[in-house]
Amino acid sequence: MNIRDAEQTEIRRLAQLWYDGWQDAHNTVPAGQGCTRPRVLEAAKNQVLFP
Repeated sequence: MNIRDAEQTEIRRLAQLWYDGWQDAHNTVPAGQGCTRPRVLEAAKNQVLFP
């Protein structure tokens, strides 16, 4: 497996992948028992760019 930095053209797709995974794993957690900040796709781009 080769691990490399993402290319600029891949950021949007990687952010969507991160966002979808987060929603899938955490969207059913009752309010007050998990993360208190809503996760939005735009914020996912920052997670991809600056983990």
